[in-house]
Amino acid sequence: PVSFPGVLLCVFPAIFAPSPPGGRRTRRLAHRYEPPRPCRSLSFNHRLPTMPTVVITGAAGAIGSVTARTFREAGWDLGLIDYGDENQDLLEREFPDAVVAAADLTRKADAREAMDAVASATGGIGAVLGVAGGFAMQEAEKATEDDYRHMMDINFRTLFQTARAAIPYLKESRPGLLLG
Repeated sequence: PVSFPGVLLCVFPAIFAPSPPGGRRTRRLAHRYEPPRPCRSLSFNHRLPTMPTVVITGAAGAIGSVTARTFREAGWDLGLIDYGDENQDLLEREFPDAVVAAADLTRKADAREAMDAVASATGGIGAVLGVAGGFAMQEAEKATEDDYRHMMDINFRTLFQTARAAIPYLKESRPGLLLG
């Protein structure tokens, strides 16, 4: 975990199921995870007044869309980001109340523009879930350097650019949460 003043950044594989406000706390993790210090244990399971909007990258994908539905059902405001016009159209149809942005998150300018659009439309960003990414099914010995570069771009560069664009908004929301 990396700490910035007012922001908690943890990178670990987990699926969170937020509860409705005032509801019973539930957290389903892919495995048991106890955050080491300096990560304070935060409750991700109910909507806090300081966390009005959750931004989900890769929102049109299998994991991103389930995550978006789960947070919508729990009453969170949604900022949904994915790549391309087709994904933007799909998200706008399924989540008509969400702020939806199409962005190439490997590009700094696109990531900032998408975060700015969500923050402007919703009044701030309290949590960011970096779900964007992917993989290629192929034999390792047939993988090229271009394949490797592409995998690093869609899995790590997207999270890096997302974090850089989101941190100023997360600092304002205190506590801000970035999960990748």
